[in-house]
Amino acid sequence: MASGLVTVKMSLSQFALSIVSGLTLLAIGVYSLFFPHKIQSHVLKLYQGRSLGHRLNPFLPWMGTPSYLRSLRACGVLAIFMSLVVFSAVLLALAHGAK
Repeated sequence: MASGLVTVKMSLSQFALSIVSGLTLLAIGVYSLFFPHKIQSHVLKLYQGRSLGHRLNPFLPWMGTPSYLRSLRACGVLAIFMSLVVFSAVLLALAHGAK
C-alpha cells in the first residue's frame, strides 16, 4: 500500500542540522514578528553617518517607514511557518523511519 510519501532515512547529522535550522528560523521569526522596532533601530543606527552606506543601500529611506515594520512582521510570519515545515518534515521522517 503506497502512500505517495517519500520515505527518507535520516542520519544523526541530518537530524541535528534540521533541528538547528528549525530553531534558527523560529528564533528569527519570533524576533521579527514581535520586535521589528529593535531591528529597524539597529539597521538605522548601523547606517547613520555613513555616506557610503547611503549610496550602496537604495532602500535605506524606506527602512525608516512603517511599511518596513510591516514587511519585517511578514518575514517573521514566513520564518515561523518555514520552521514549522522543517519540524513537520523531521517528525514525518522519524515516523517513517521507525516503521
